[in-house]
Amino acid sequence: MFAVKSNAPEALWQRLFKELDRSGITKTANGSMYSPLVEVWPLLDGGIVNISPPYFFGLRGTWLLGNSTLRLLCSRIGLDPPGRRLIGEQRVPDLDLLEKAWQRQRLDPATLDQLRAIVGSIGVGHDLRVAAEAAADLWATWLSQQP
Repeated sequence: MFAVKSNAPEALWQRLFKELDRSGITKTANGSMYSPLVEVWPLLDGGIVNISPPYFFGLRGTWLLGNSTLRLLCSRIGLDPPGRRLIGEQRVPDLDLLEKAWQRQRLDPATLDQLRAIVGSIGVGHDLRVAAEAAADLWATWLSQQP
């Protein structure tokens, strides 16, 4: 399980969002006049959630969930992925295998819908740790079913 909220420079977040759009990761956005805009990109063992409240209060920011998600997105936007094992990893995964897993996962709408619901639950007040654990469990189940 890995989750981060960062105050990274705006240019870095824009590079990330541009890569998410370019790679065909389907974003969903929910919100209304009195509730926050919650944008979700499901990916591998988690994804990205961006929350923008309509006024000056409430949960605001961008969160990245999942070790594999972190590694793949770092690689795709030109940052060095972590070179060591992260909490919960048995070994450092191969980036080519993560890319191939993402290509297969993109063809599995049911899994993506489940992942989107888990990651998007952060925006409606659910615990970040619970969402990260649920996403990791879904990832492990999905991987175990792959040939």
